[in-house]
Amino acid sequence: MFSQRHVPEVRRRIEHRDQQGSSHIARLDRVSAAIAPPQLLKDMAEEGADDDRITEIDRAFHLTIASASGNRAITHTVETLWRMRTEIQDVRDTHKSVCHHDASVRHREHAAIVDALRRRDSVAARAAMRQHFSRLLEAILDATEQREVQALKLKSAASRARFLMSAQLV
Repeated sequence: MFSQRHVPEVRRRIEHRDQQGSSHIARLDRVSAAIAPPQLLKDMAEEGADDDRITEIDRAFHLTIASASGNRAITHTVETLWRMRTEIQDVRDTHKSVCHHDASVRHREHAAIVDALRRRDSVAARAAMRQHFSRLLEAILDATEQREVQALKLKSAASRARFLMSAQLV
């Protein structure tokens, strides 16, 4: 069974570094040209856009960067991880709650990534990507913890109610 944190953990590793340990975003000539259309960032900043629209824009952003790597295996892996994000119920629900609340933060993080890529600053681009995935993973862990604490409280309250009811019968 997949945990909500598995997908962003893998994405952070794949999108940030390839198997040889070198960042595919270091191919700044390709990435810079691919990311040049500012429409993706404008679309992300769109006020009132529904969650499905924002998810599709977010997907396009990350696939643009993966595709610019020139490595089809990376692109395929990122596409597969996105399918997992949208098709696995727990993963989809957790991402939806986190991304809905963090939309402006996500937009700023994406803007920082684009800015670094346009400046051809691979160190800043890697740092911005690492920050983006680290914040996402932390938010997912927080959301999961809150949901699990709430479920435990409900279970405890149900047990307490059963105990009190049985105590009244005696």
